[in-house]
Amino acid sequence: MCFNPPMSAAIGCAALTSAGLLAKRGRPFRSYSMFLYFAMMEFLQIAQYAVAGQCDSKLNQVLTWAAYIHVAFQPLVVNFYFLWGQRNPHPEVGSFVLKLCLGAAVLMLMRTPVLPLTLLGDYLHTYFPDIPSSDTYGKVKRRSSTTDSSFTEMHAHTKGWAHRDTTRQMER
Repeated sequence: MCFNPPMSAAIGCAALTSAGLLAKRGRPFRSYSMFLYFAMMEFLQIAQYAVAGQCDSKLNQVLTWAAYIHVAFQPLVVNFYFLWGQRNPHPEVGSFVLKLCLGAAVLMLMRTPVLPLTLLGDYLHTYFPDIPSSDTYGKVKRRSSTTDSSFTEMHAHTKGWAHRDTTRQMER
């Protein structure tokens, strides 16, 4: 969450107003789709502020899951807005970029223990051990403080690239 509730409300309302004006003027959906998407994000964040820090709350878990899905598809929505329907001498580039964004979203969603895509992640884990399996997420230790050691312990379950990256960042 980037701002605070009043700023999120203002940005969400501005985005919703922009989308409404473009729709009222008869513009195609792609011209205001990004405004709607980011307005939805800001309103989702306002709801998340109400349950921030309540990790056992079902509402918090559902909102966090929704935000995760929202983030997974952000590149697709942004590139749809900027690439689709533009006068482009190479439309195959835009199509390729959208496919990459969709693939990245699928890979991100494979990491969530709630979605059926996790099964694909578990299958891939048997052949690529660096990809965490779905049981890994239940074993994550909660941080009691913000020290570097607790951060390393929290991410120790990855045993792969993520752990090495966080360790390297802490050494810098």
